[in-house]
Amino acid sequence: MSFLKNTRIRNVVLVSVIVAGALATIVVTKPAPSGAPLPGGANLIGRASALVAESDSYDFGEVPLRGGLVRTVFSVRNGGAEPLTVSGVSTSCMCTTAVLRRGGESWGPFGMPGHGPRRAIRTALAPGETAEVEAIFDPAAHGPAGVGPVSRAVFLENSSGDPLVLVLSALVTP
Repeated sequence: MSFLKNTRIRNVVLVSVIVAGALATIVVTKPAPSGAPLPGGANLIGRASALVAESDSYDFGEVPLRGGLVRTVFSVRNGGAEPLTVSGVSTSCMCTTAVLRRGGESWGPFGMPGHGPRRAIRTALAPGETAEVEAIFDPAAHGPAGVGPVSRAVFLENSSGDPLVLVLSALVTP
């Protein structure tokens, strides 16, 4: 009888995992709704953030699971005619953090909302002024289950409108 209960429990757990995986796949591959922010600060209804990136995506290529942290730096600029304020930085996953740097100042590290301490930021960028965003990805954060293609994002909330979205991708190898 104990074996039957364990089999039933295993089956319930297995079905739950399969359903959760299918739902996650649907959510991840679903197209962005109208008006949702896209990389580079533009969105589907034509509005644009004055905060722009020289390049809004970076592909690490193949990254070994146990190879340690990988990093890249994005250059961002106030492309508008008015000063803007960066009011928040966050990431799409706990495996990714970001640090904002301007001049000799540094803010962060910032991570996924709701995980770890919330770090406040409020820094102004004059028109044409630049800052750097260092994005750090930990390929080992999800363990062996995290092997395969990944895509993560860094979001920069700002006073000019839609957040600037910086996208990271990698192929995590065993």
